[in-house]
Amino acid sequence: MRPFAIVLFILFFCSSCSEQQNQVSFEEISDQYVEVRGSRIHYKEMGEGDPILFVHGNLTHSYLWRDVMPRMAKHGRCIAVDLVGMGKSDRPRIAYNIQDQNDYFFEFIQKLGLKNVLLIGNEWGATLSMNYFAMTDHNVRGLILMEPVIGGATTTELMASGKPLLKQYGTLRQDPELDKKVLEENLLFDEILPQFSLKPLAKEVRNEYQKPFMEDSYQMPLLGLFEALPVGTKPRASITYLTLLRGPLYSINKPKLLIRSEDSYYLTSEGINYMKERMSGLNIKSVGKAGILIPEDKPEEVSDAIEQWYLDHFGN
Repeated sequence: MRPFAIVLFILFFCSSCSEQQNQVSFEEISDQYVEVRGSRIHYKEMGEGDPILFVHGNLTHSYLWRDVMPRMAKHGRCIAVDLVGMGKSDRPRIAYNIQDQNDYFFEFIQKLGLKNVLLIGNEWGATLSMNYFAMTDHNVRGLILMEPVIGGATTTELMASGKPLLKQYGTLRQDPELDKKVLEENLLFDEILPQFSLKPLAKEVRNEYQKPFMEDSYQMPLLGLFEALPVGTKPRASITYLTLLRGPLYSINKPKLLIRSEDSYYLTSEGINYMKERMSGLNIKSVGKAGILIPEDKPEEVSDAIEQWYLDHFGN
């Protein structure tokens, strides 16, 4: 090897080692709290600059972003929130429907003084992000969505689905003992969470997700969001919520990215095509086959997609 090539190799090797040594793991990031509506909301934070806010969905918490957020910390102030009632956040006596989650989410952003936010959301977290964007677009520079809850199927359509999880949704929405199965029989973590990911979740990962909900009463927030899933015309609050956000979401021409799997759960191929044709500023990136928890199944692909889209639109 020529001397010049050797020098280049040494510089590249040292740079790579330095970057690896400086990268802090998600677990090492200190816990932070802010008071929202009289309750403590937990979040993790790393990096500096314009805020990049990561928003989880049901059955998960900020831990979902452990392999994605550190990658983006060199581009901005990365924040992963635990929605009210979830993770290490407090559990006030509220209904935990989508409107409650929305109210706490809006005030969380306000309390932290976040301006010019990039929102990255999965499942219900994507829907909360869409609504914040639709209502407060002047404060949002971009929107990244994964498996957003954006519309409702009928019970018949759910039962006819080829996906066991969606069939189970249809059955459970008609089950008079749903509360008991969730609060006493651990249905959500024993049966539903394993189906949220295509690859089997490691025992330590499942334990990490379930740890904040070991007491029966702690699962009320999860039950609230599960019952908020729109099926047909119910619940009316969720249908109204989703209907109101669609107009601004589609018409506001700011950068948006839909990270999708090849076999989406909440979005049909027709729905994705509709979004592609009518949503201003939208890019779509497929990361292959994945479950609802795309960051669990495809962490590297998700990180690559987010960073490349970010560089294309914001350039740093």
